[in-house]
Amino acid sequence: MSMRRSTATADRQATALIDAMHDIGRRLERRRAALSAAHDARRRDALRDALAHDLDRLSNLVSLAETVPSVELAPVTVRELDDSVRVLRGRMKHIGLQMAIERLHELHASARDWTRSGTHPLGKSLHLRAEFIRYVSYLRSMSNTLSTAHCDMLADALDAINALIQNDRHSSWLRSFADDEPIALLDRSVVDFDIDEEFAVAV
Repeated sequence: MSMRRSTATADRQATALIDAMHDIGRRLERRRAALSAAHDARRRDALRDALAHDLDRLSNLVSLAETVPSVELAPVTVRELDDSVRVLRGRMKHIGLQMAIERLHELHASARDWTRSGTHPLGKSLHLRAEFIRYVSYLRSMSNTLSTAHCDMLADALDAINALIQNDRHSSWLRSFADDEPIALLDRSVVDFDIDEEFAVAV
């Protein structure tokens, strides 16, 4: 009788965990749809931050679900928990990769357009550099491989951002009040990924 009560309690706890994971999963989908439809830069940044927060929360819950002892659960609950972890981990990775690649495309486009047009948004290179490192690191946390096309895009973005950094380095206006060391150029090793032509992320 005691064993039956213990299993029932464990099942309720596992079911609550499953429900919590799926709630965040549905919120992820809504935020992802909102991000795809948003055009305002500030709105997109806010949605991206919220999306990253939800991804972290879901990652923590999925990791917790993987530690639940299956011996304490009914077989049907074990299957439901395993299926939920498998589906949500895959979806979480897809959304996270999609968000990172999309943001890196935006950074690439901004740096490339400014470089080609000859305009110089003074000091903007520092923001682009930080954002580039942030999202490449986020990308690497989910995948060590990229397609050749994605690697080429990252390399082009790196070159364009470095060109803007060089512009800022030569600005007498910036040097007139900055005592810090010049902004460091991005190193090529930052975008050193293994090649996997099957890597595909729709953006």
